[in-house]
Amino acid sequence: MKRYSTTSSKIFLTTALFMLLAACGTTQPTKFYTLNPMDTSSVKTIDSRNIVIGVDAVNIAGYIERPQIVTIGEGSELNMSEFNRWAEALSYSIQRVVAENVSAYMKNGMAKPLTQRRNSYDYVISIEINKFDGKFNDKAQLDAWWIITDKNGNTKAREYTKLEAPLGSTYNDLVEKQSELLSDLSTKIAKKMSKI
Repeated sequence: MKRYSTTSSKIFLTTALFMLLAACGTTQPTKFYTLNPMDTSSVKTIDSRNIVIGVDAVNIAGYIERPQIVTIGEGSELNMSEFNRWAEALSYSIQRVVAENVSAYMKNGMAKPLTQRRNSYDYVISIEINKFDGKFNDKAQLDAWWIITDKNGNTKAREYTKLEAPLGSTYNDLVEKQSELLSDLSTKIAKKMSKI
């Protein structure tokens, strides 16, 4: 039976430890991103009523409701980045940003995430996101159905919105474009609210 010396064992363990530490040192750091509301400095109010609007929890397609940021590859391929992630649940982030954006258009009223019973609000906005992704060096896209109901549950508006924007080559570009698309969606919703 062949025996290994203690010195050989120590050398082997030391080498293995250095290799393990070296591998850990090359791990790419994870970056976290958040969607941002629109710049309100240039927003002109379009609704002066004293109302409260609740933005309901956003229903998002399963393929994008995950911590990893999703991009489109070739054909039907989807890429989910382990090192580029959302800082909060995407559905909540969209709900929060849309509420802030719609509020920017209201002089006397406000919009906020729905946290109470629906009949506590004058109107409720419900959003279903089918697409919210992008292909680098091509375009970012947002595909959504949205509904406005009154406090009694009566539908006042139901619309489908499809938006696109040119996209660069980085995740920062993607998140900025997605924030812009949400601003455009919020503007459409606010304009419709002003006519109800």
